[in-house]
Amino acid sequence: MAAAGGCAMASHHGLLSDERLESLVASAGVQSPWHIEQEQLRDDDESDWFVYAYEEPKNIYPAICATRVHGFGVRGRRSDPEIVRHQEEWQLAFRKCEGATLEDFRPVTGEASEQELSELIGLIRASIPVLGGSPGLLKFQTADLPTFFEKIVLENVVSIVRTAASGVTITFSARELSPELLGVRISPREGGAPDVFVFRASGPHPLM
Repeated sequence: MAAAGGCAMASHHGLLSDERLESLVASAGVQSPWHIEQEQLRDDDESDWFVYAYEEPKNIYPAICATRVHGFGVRGRRSDPEIVRHQEEWQLAFRKCEGATLEDFRPVTGEASEQELSELIGLIRASIPVLGGSPGLLKFQTADLPTFFEKIVLENVVSIVRTAASGVTITFSARELSPELLGVRISPREGGAPDVFVFRASGPHPLM
């Protein structure tokens, strides 16, 4: 487990100590986190600190690594802090977990359970063979699209948008997985892993 955020200088900058951080996240059920970060909040009416605890990454598929990130809003004295809010998100790295760093991970935007995420990754992983040799970039050239569509049912593709960097953002339906899951959008990002967005039918309709 690695702790970040200047904990060694906690007494001077008002940050929580490593021991206090570990105790806090353990009290919320996050045991032996892979990484912990914190930031002191100065203009937040609800929290004095925000703490991020990353669970140990795991390979969902050979070329895709996932970690669950817990975000905690914390209030109180440094000697006796209290968690007042807790949120979670998944982050993905399009590489093997071994040797992965925080910079490799990108958040999955939207709500998805672990089972739903695994099923969605089953669709997303079909893009891996057409990455042009680089597992860190999701960039489609024109010649790659037919290969991609052979693996993602063409009828499920909602839109294809070309980017200035010769990449393509592809949105496809996920309703065959669950009526509540509207779709998935994969957007390439120059110099790093793609953004992955998960949409639910109960929310706004971002695919229109």
